[in-house]
Amino acid sequence: MGRRLALSATPETAKQAGRVEDGAALRDAVLLTRPGDNVGPAGLLLLARRRLAARPAEELLTQRNLAAVLEEFGQAHDQEAVRDPTDDLRHLAANVGTVGMMSGAIAIDEGHGLGLSLGVWLADALLAQRLGWAYAVSMLGAEADLGTGARRHRSAASSVAISVERS
Repeated sequence: MGRRLALSATPETAKQAGRVEDGAALRDAVLLTRPGDNVGPAGLLLLARRRLAARPAEELLTQRNLAAVLEEFGQAHDQEAVRDPTDDLRHLAANVGTVGMMSGAIAIDEGHGLGLSLGVWLADALLAQRLGWAYAVSMLGAEADLGTGARRHRSAASSVAISVERS
């Protein structure tokens, strides 16, 4: 189930990142390469979404895992690039409500220059931890045209808040 949700969320994540691959192309980027081969930017997005569903929720926001996720999202990173958002997310999770925590995750991520796709991934991870789930579900990444299209005047954070209210 988690892999299926990851695959359905990834095309939207790819679109947000300026990619054009659909679900089949993303899946093929991962499945049609040999272990150790470069799966390319599209394949890395799918691997990041799969990581969200495959790792226990309490491990998702560790510095080690966040470094791997940054790499999968094609972001260069150093220790500070990993430590600062991790500390900010830990503080956020401890001090605000659920909707504020999720929109804050996106704001923190964008504030560190890491991009909306990763911010949505982090919000999914925080939600799983807040709700005490064993594993995260790729829910926000599947939100159609997050912050664009007919809703282009809404910020990404307000789109997340509306998505949560619907659930």
